[in-house]
Amino acid sequence: MKDIHDYEIKRYSMDFVTNELVFKIEKNNNFKKIIFYKVFAYHFSDEMAYSVILDLEERNLDHFFKMNKKLLNDRKNYGWPIMYEDNDELRKKIEESHANYYLMRSSYGMGGWILAESVEIIDS
Repeated sequence: MKDIHDYEIKRYSMDFVTNELVFKIEKNNNFKKIIFYKVFAYHFSDEMAYSVILDLEERNLDHFFKMNKKLLNDRKNYGWPIMYEDNDELRKKIEESHANYYLMRSSYGMGGWILAESVEIIDS
């Protein structure tokens, strides 16, 4: 991905009407936006002020299911990320939505993942 290493997350928001997730980030007075389009689901942990991005990378769905097995099992009966019978059905729904798996790792603070059709990083 375009260089966003060591950028601080200033704010983020999810628009459930357009299914867009937007991060506003900054490093040394350089401002960027990370925009995820057609978001299927996302999950973050350690949300806090001054979170710093280590990297954002696209991974395959096998990695998604391996790394999130417990989370998916724990949340399945609550209809998250969607209603589904088993992981095969969930995988099929993700693939039908053309979602890619993006892993956001942090140097400090907030990290997580996003399932979205695409992502764009723009200077702002």
